[in-house]
Amino acid sequence: ALAAQTPSFSATASGTTNNLTLSATLNVSDADAGMNGNTYLGFHYQDTWYLNDGTGWAQYVSGALPTYASGPLASRTIEAVRDTDLSSVVGGQLYVGYGLTEADGLANGKYAMVYTVTADTTGPTVSATAIANGATGVAINTTVVATFSEAMNPATVTTATVTLLQGAQPVLGTVSYSGV
Repeated sequence: ALAAQTPSFSATASGTTNNLTLSATLNVSDADAGMNGNTYLGFHYQDTWYLNDGTGWAQYVSGALPTYASGPLASRTIEAVRDTDLSSVVGGQLYVGYGLTEADGLANGKYAMVYTVTADTTGPTVSATAIANGATGVAINTTVVATFSEAMNPATVTTATVTLLQGAQPVLGTVSYSGV
């Protein structure tokens, strides 16, 4: 006979640290599937725990662990954050777990750290433009559009940080930001 499936835990991330979507996946053991229990989602950063009770994140101080969900246990994927700037919590760790009781989950290792927030070391690039580089015969009042490879912080997109050049000379104008 095959051994019963043991719990497993993982995470998937998309985007960059300053615009991250992060999901945690837990696979309950065959022995626990369908049993009544609790699912937990936690984040640890600089000696502080934050737990998600299914409605949002809150700092954990003491007492019973807030549960993400309660009821029949089943394998699931939980979206921890969507399009969220986590650059201020680099080094923080996402945990996911479950248990028939809080003590069962902790004592029997039915949890795992599944993701560590890392610094984004790659900067954005221009991925598309509305006017080709080197184009000629472009009207003087044409709006120049550039699409970036990742979402930008709109507060940082200014005439001081974005420059349009004609050769080596800056072209005067205004800068605005929408989308990417």
